[in-house]
Amino acid sequence: MARAHLIVAAVILLAGVGTEVTWKPIEATTYEQRQAARAWAEPVREESLLLPFGAMASVTAPRILAVGERFDDISSEPWRVVDRLMPRVALHVEYLAQRSALASDGIALVDWCRKNHLDECAEFEAARRMSEIDDFTEPEYAPYLRRWLELRDRRQLDVSLPLPLEGEWFVLEDKTGHHRLKAFAAYAFDLVRRVDDRLCSGNGSALEEYYGFGQPIIAQADGVVVDVDDDYPDNSPGTAGEFEQATCVIVDYGGGVLGSYGHCKQSSAAVKPGDRVVRGTRLASVGNSGASGTPHLHFSMIDWGYDSIRGRFRGETRKGANWVAFEGVDLAPGTYVRNRVAAPAPTKH
Repeated sequence: MARAHLIVAAVILLAGVGTEVTWKPIEATTYEQRQAARAWAEPVREESLLLPFGAMASVTAPRILAVGERFDDISSEPWRVVDRLMPRVALHVEYLAQRSALASDGIALVDWCRKNHLDECAEFEAARRMSEIDDFTEPEYAPYLRRWLELRDRRQLDVSLPLPLEGEWFVLEDKTGHHRLKAFAAYAFDLVRRVDDRLCSGNGSALEEYYGFGQPIIAQADGVVVDVDDDYPDNSPGTAGEFEQATCVIVDYGGGVLGSYGHCKQSSAAVKPGDRVVRGTRLASVGNSGASGTPHLHFSMIDWGYDSIRGRFRGETRKGANWVAFEGVDLAPGTYVRNRVAAPAPTKH
């Protein structure tokens, strides 16, 4: 693999703000092509710093790869382990030394990386510590999250995806900021179905009254299902369960981009791990499992560390009586959205 190919592979997941960003619709490439860009099958042609995903630090620690070293020495599936590969600079050696010197003070290590303009290393170290703490309600989690968000906010996917639902949906505002309290949901969206600005047809005492309940969740692109949890029951309206009790489906779309779909209806999964999917494949149904009191879809684009990443989406948003197209941007809270509706064929005379 040529040096240029290595560098492209290392940054295919996220595009940095402040540089000239070129993004494209995800269907411009196939799943296999997106995976191949991160396969890293060839020996390394120059000394490089390897950074794993934060949750993979126990599998592979950051280290300098020597010329000629192969990624399959690290993992048979390196794209699940390796987040970034960067040409080595002198400060990378000092960074590895600081990892040992500051092993007991993770905040000091993150701040050292930031001070020395090693933002990629700082982001990894913050993600690693949050994964180790493994509980966003613990007091020590928040300082790492704050530093991580300052860096993560600057980057966004370099592919644009359609929505995982058909029909008209409303993007809820995160008024309490609960998504931003945890790395696995920092860039997530909650979508509900409204009809005449109402969530349900009756008084909302039954799940079946909610317009969104049972609606199909569909794959956003071609990919492979990697996780399905289909066992947790749906809560009665107004009663929320625990975070870890959410039925969910996770799909790998290749190139380090995954889609996570939560609060699904119990026993609604239409796929299983290992299944190949294409755009529009039914994954599950909108439900009310886990920490949910009203039927809705909680979805996020995530990386292989299962940390949330800023997506780019396309579709249409309602402006008064009209629908206006959007492309390559975040979803706007407080708006109605839908996938693009094809223009009707011209009438033949």
